[in-house]
Amino acid sequence: MRDRNFLLLWSGQFISDFGSQISIFALPVIAILVLHATALQVATLQSVEFATISVVAVIAGALADRHRRKYVMMITNAVRLLTMLTIPIAYGLGRLTIEQLFICGIVASAASVMFDVAYQALVPSLVGNERLADGNAKLSMSGSVAEAVGQSTGGAIVQMLGAPFAMLADALTFIVSLATLWRMRHDEPKHVPDASAEGDQEHTLRTFAKETLAGFREIWEKPPLRMVALMTATNYLGGSIVTAIFPVLVYRQLHLPPEALGVIMGVANVGMVGAFTAKPLQKLFGDRGTMGSAVLISGIGKLMYVAANLSPLGAVLFGRLLITFAGPMYDVTQNTYRVAFIPEPLMGRVAAAFRALTWATLPVGSLLGGVFASTFGVQRTICIGSTISFCAILWLGTRVQARHENRLAGAA
Repeated sequence: MRDRNFLLLWSGQFISDFGSQISIFALPVIAILVLHATALQVATLQSVEFATISVVAVIAGALADRHRRKYVMMITNAVRLLTMLTIPIAYGLGRLTIEQLFICGIVASAASVMFDVAYQALVPSLVGNERLADGNAKLSMSGSVAEAVGQSTGGAIVQMLGAPFAMLADALTFIVSLATLWRMRHDEPKHVPDASAEGDQEHTLRTFAKETLAGFREIWEKPPLRMVALMTATNYLGGSIVTAIFPVLVYRQLHLPPEALGVIMGVANVGMVGAFTAKPLQKLFGDRGTMGSAVLISGIGKLMYVAANLSPLGAVLFGRLLITFAGPMYDVTQNTYRVAFIPEPLMGRVAAAFRALTWATLPVGSLLGGVFASTFGVQRTICIGSTISFCAILWLGTRVQARHENRLAGAA
């Protein structure tokens, strides 16, 4: 795929993802090793970030569909750039606190969800439906590469400069991403107000509310979209329970240094090839079979952490390998599956509604992870989270009418 606009978006997103992975790696280190946060505080920090994403996602779709998505992405990147810069500045002045991490997490999460919704809504118009699966696979693959390189680099940067100053690397990548977005020249489809909103002023609260709810209505009324939303939400709930206590496991119980974890996470991300197994697996097992397989593999990967006390490096490495293989495979499949049922004018709103519904489980799971870890211990909490993730497969039994599946086949 050699489309200039897609290549600019792809390269800019890769660099931005690379920097974000450094921040994702560094923030728990700052909280645990610099500010000496408790397990519940670390889990709460993650929970607040996820809660922000769920709340902002409710209105993000309508905003993305009302404005040029390119400019939405540029503005949100600028906000994230400034937010990340405040952390090393405050640390250098000796004023960094856990409260500031919470504020930065909220602001950055709000900007990130706006960026992601606009990004997902823009891709189909850039590549066209006939190349969407290939485009999603490339974007998912590059995201996994960025995660692998970013995690490994993050460990080295944290070790050399300290976690707070590692945030500078993330800030610099947003500058590069801004430059690539600025160079894009793409005629986006113009926003057309809903027919149901005729007679209202364009920017009234009533019209905006109708446009926002349109995405949720679309998901509820179409069984395939509803099925994928419920499946993803259940999987996310279990995954967030495990993710919330993962830093406590590796830094407090296993006593792994940041640079060692960075290497492990980087090596494990060879599982990124899962993005390119999605299409052949879809042909063999269908969309449902591929999504179910991804959930199963990811759940097994989470369970591997239970054996971390016996073999710290092996359990974390193999667990992460399975998770990073399953994640892109699931994302590519469900993204391509969903898009076949969504009209282009609703792309942003449905993407936002999907994000709001599925990510609403993340703050709940993160808080539960902190509470369960304090009550039952880390290993039992991992078992609970993994079991919930496995339960996501049950939603595949939801009946989807043949006409919906036929529509997907016609869009392939």
